[in-house]
Amino acid sequence: MLALAVCLLVFLLSTLPAFARVLANGTSMTSGRFSSSVHWQSSGILTQGECPTNVALNPCFTAELASTGDESGNNRQRIEMFSWRPSKLGESWVYDWEYYLVPGAGSSDHFFHLMQLFSRDAATFLIGLDLFNGAVRIFDTMEHPKTIACPSIPLAEFEGKTTKHHMEVTFGSNGTIDCNSTLLTYNTTGNVSAGASLKTGLYRLIQPDQTNATAHLGDFSFVKTE
Repeated sequence: MLALAVCLLVFLLSTLPAFARVLANGTSMTSGRFSSSVHWQSSGILTQGECPTNVALNPCFTAELASTGDESGNNRQRIEMFSWRPSKLGESWVYDWEYYLVPGAGSSDHFFHLMQLFSRDAATFLIGLDLFNGAVRIFDTMEHPKTIACPSIPLAEFEGKTTKHHMEVTFGSNGTIDCNSTLLTYNTTGNVSAGASLKTGLYRLIQPDQTNATAHLGDFSFVKTE
């Protein structure tokens, strides 16, 4: 099993451009920071460098999860860039980023986050953008009346193209969340727990028949506005 994992790692790394900087090699759970406002954590392969010519992101990060492996030690795989510092009650934040999901990532009826607004105060994600049963879907876990249904689109309409994402959040008992991407929009109000970071990348529960998954992401702007 170890030999197989090493061979897979060597193969994946050998496909990277010579100028790509390897931030995480997929052999253990590691973390770091790109800037004071953008940190990362990875159990897979995370590189910084040039994107393919059809993906115009600057800076560009490439996240790769193998079809096997549990380097995080909890039956999950994750590579996520996330905003720092965590939000506080009463603050407003604006999060912007761009994302390209390489075709071929599978889905199941378990979570596979491409994005999550994760609250440490609530100890869960508040809003998620997931691969789920062949679709890309927004999930809302907050305990408040839902005025509109969470939207979704077929996976085929999302993968293989660069999508722009924009989220405006006010944290607190009278909080608001406005989510907009190239293909999906979702707005809600209610008690928005603080201690939150916007996380984007690839984060999934390991499944027996899962495939490799690769995404390119970049153009991050995580800013506290109030």
